[in-house]
Amino acid sequence: MKKILKQISVTVAIILMFFSSKYSSAQNTWIQRDSFPGAARYHTITFSIGSKIYVGSGWDGTNYFSDFFAYDTNNNMWQPVASLPAVSRYAAVGFSVNGKGYICCGRSGNTTYLNDLWEYNPANDSWTQKTNFPGSVRHHPVAFVLGDSAYVACGQNAAFKKDVWRYYPANDSWVQKNDFGGAARHAAISFVTNGSAYIGGGYTGGVNYVNDLWEYNQTNDTWSQKASFGTAGKEHAVGFSWNDRAFEGTGWNGNNDTQDCMWYDPFADSWISIANYPGGNTEGAIGGSANNRCFVGTGLGSASSKQWWEYMPVITGVNEVSANANQLFISPQPAHDFFTLNIISTVTLNNASLIIYNLLAQKISQTSISSFNQKFKCDGLIDGMYFYQVINGGKIISTGKIIFD
Repeated sequence: MKKILKQISVTVAIILMFFSSKYSSAQNTWIQRDSFPGAARYHTITFSIGSKIYVGSGWDGTNYFSDFFAYDTNNNMWQPVASLPAVSRYAAVGFSVNGKGYICCGRSGNTTYLNDLWEYNPANDSWTQKTNFPGSVRHHPVAFVLGDSAYVACGQNAAFKKDVWRYYPANDSWVQKNDFGGAARHAAISFVTNGSAYIGGGYTGGVNYVNDLWEYNQTNDTWSQKASFGTAGKEHAVGFSWNDRAFEGTGWNGNNDTQDCMWYDPFADSWISIANYPGGNTEGAIGGSANNRCFVGTGLGSASSKQWWEYMPVITGVNEVSANANQLFISPQPAHDFFTLNIISTVTLNNASLIIYNLLAQKISQTSISSFNQKFKCDGLIDGMYFYQVINGGKIISTGKIIFD
């Protein structure tokens, strides 16, 4: 039986090697998709349900919108859905829980801040008003979802906010939690990855565009500071989770719109630079993931945008040739009881680590690299093909495949 399973594993590995070779050039790159079908705009609202990403509301500098559209990641097509049956707005926040989407707060006009909450049901394409957000009216809050409840925090009206409120969709109720651990702010990013929620970046007033990151412990209702972004502080950036990591990109740094992007790895508490957003220097864009795919679009650069781009993460395939291909390799291949990561002595190790992923791009292990030609045991890994990354100094310096036998 083991011999048969090994033959199947090798056959699958050969097939996957073909596809990964075919698509390896699409790693850490962007692909432009069909443009957002509504009017160009920024500070839109988004949430994901199943394989669809919903995008709507927003502002173009003159007009406020309430229309919504769904992007189906199965066929890369947009379709209109029911408009929000409430005042048009921008800078609200969206989230989804148990197959339903929500939009909360926002701003309409120069002085009208909002605190209403609306629920979208994709089954009948309808909106229902729910219990208002009990904090003060505001725009540019953030939201995240843990389990069967959502959290809405921060934002601004006449003052910057740091209060945190938990929403229970099951009984349509709110409970206040401990304040956010950092300074009061608006236009931050939030995401959930590896079972924890995070809030970071944003604007705290004056010339203070921040790049700090804070992790929320739901059990203890406490916040702890983590590694800051690898970029300058910014507001109006894009942030969302994907598998066991998170995306941060674009935004306004106080002087310019930006297009730099990074991944956050919660296991290593570190940031890694990835390919710049190709839609140009942008603020007020939105991003999200669905169907194991990542998207960023709309926003404001030289003008309001309708662009829609898909990001192809580096770990979706194998990059056979890296900048250090002749300096770093794994042997033997296939590996049995152990394998050696061969690194020549000219490479300076700086908080280096070896990460192994399975064929679904899920992280299996991460081990610190402490010396040249370090040996690693194959314990706990079944026969088959895996992908690896070597990170050194916060950057990916090598990727490839490794086969265990």
